[in-house]
Amino acid sequence: MIHFYHNSKTLVKLTDESGKELAMPLNKKIVNQFFEVASRYPEDRIIWIKESIVNKFNKQELVSYFKDNNYMLSLGDIKNQFLVPEIGYVTDGPFIAVSEKVIYPTWLMQDTAGMVAAAVINQFDVANYKNVSLEYLLTSVARIGQPQGLFCYHIPLEQPSIPITPKNTRALFKFVVQHYKRSWSLLLFFLLFRYENLFAFYSFSKAQSNSKFKIEFKIPKLKTSFFEIKNFDYDVVIPTMGRRDYLKDVLIDLSKQDNLPSKVVVVEQNSDQNSRSELNYIDNSDWPFIIDHCFTHQTGACNARNIALEKVNATWLLLFDDDVRIDKDFISSIAKSINETDVKAMTFACLQEGERESRKAYLQWENFGSGCSVVHKETIRNCKFDMVLEHGYGEDSDFGMQLRNLGYDVIYAPQIHMDHLKAPIGGFRSTFEFKWQNDAIQPKPSPHILYHRRKNFTREQLKGYKITLFFKFYFDQSIKNPFTYFNYFKKAWKKSLYWSNLLAQDATN
Repeated sequence: MIHFYHNSKTLVKLTDESGKELAMPLNKKIVNQFFEVASRYPEDRIIWIKESIVNKFNKQELVSYFKDNNYMLSLGDIKNQFLVPEIGYVTDGPFIAVSEKVIYPTWLMQDTAGMVAAAVINQFDVANYKNVSLEYLLTSVARIGQPQGLFCYHIPLEQPSIPITPKNTRALFKFVVQHYKRSWSLLLFFLLFRYENLFAFYSFSKAQSNSKFKIEFKIPKLKTSFFEIKNFDYDVVIPTMGRRDYLKDVLIDLSKQDNLPSKVVVVEQNSDQNSRSELNYIDNSDWPFIIDHCFTHQTGACNARNIALEKVNATWLLLFDDDVRIDKDFISSIAKSINETDVKAMTFACLQEGERESRKAYLQWENFGSGCSVVHKETIRNCKFDMVLEHGYGEDSDFGMQLRNLGYDVIYAPQIHMDHLKAPIGGFRSTFEFKWQNDAIQPKPSPHILYHRRKNFTREQLKGYKITLFFKFYFDQSIKNPFTYFNYFKKAWKKSLYWSNLLAQDATN
């Protein structure tokens, strides 16, 4: 393990794990020095530490979070990251709204302190990083590596508040051009002018001389497993409505697993107050596991899953839909993947007919599948499906954000497949008439989606989403006069804000 002590400008000391000083690279530029150290010690892990905080953080805690060579960690005051918060204007997803209370998945790296395998850095070319800061390099590595299997995390650093570093708009625009489609830099220029009163034409134009990075990243050699699960103890949750035969197939698939569930919780819904359960085969057949069957006249996926969460007892919880199919090795594959990753929340590939999954590596996932995931029991102690999103959309993404804000990452396992039949009948989403359905101007976006975004994303992300939705919606609707459309969109957005606020109020009353 190599310790890289720096002052943001240059390397000031290089030591091994015992504290023995090592020969310093001759080059005086910090990025070149970092590359040279990685090249000199290719089998080691590098800890970078800003000399001003050497005595202000727990190095052993940092090392404890570094589980394998596919990890990259940094710590510090996230408000001082050179891209924050403006990068939110052009970046969607959960990795920008970083929690400052728990370890959180993000590619926003800082030069305050952190850790990475030299084998990761050695896949990048120093020639691409002329005249940039160490923080720029680290963030670039994470931004490129994360979608290809690098697990990147921010760790909060408890320290006295320090002044926010003045923003470097040249670095911001250069980063966007090198890591996004070039058109996003134009959008960023517009939004900075619109919302920050910042006319950054020089930074924008200067950045256009750069090209987008195209780097094929490969995960370094990893451990084969962290531990062995001899008996994978799990319960299964399945909400259902009107899919009697499809659900039976799911139960049969579960009964064929080598490792059987301890319990399957089935929450059956039917809004007809005079109706009764149609799942007579639950009691009339012999099943090799307990089936806890709950029947309710209240429809909705959020309510159904929340009922089930109260009934589970096993170490692990599988969240299923009522129209999926799995092969006999499905549970064994889950146990194997948990052995290999040591994670507490994992989503699988849920494929419809004709779909194929070409990805192989485990990935930090932007989404969460409420019908195709496994979570550890400790993750749901303080998590519920948000009833504000009942009968709408976004409850699964919101649940994933709850997990992240509690310190649990969501990992995607593309090699674990389940078939999603998308049954044409039934389902747990009933036809529901919303209060705004007869409004002359329909809300855009859906009030449920806007509620989710306002709750879970940053101000800048919401502004960026609004402008991109503006352009996307223009090509999907009938108003082609741009001025008329602009006025209509403003009213539709305002309607969505109004109804999303009422949804939140209704849910708390």
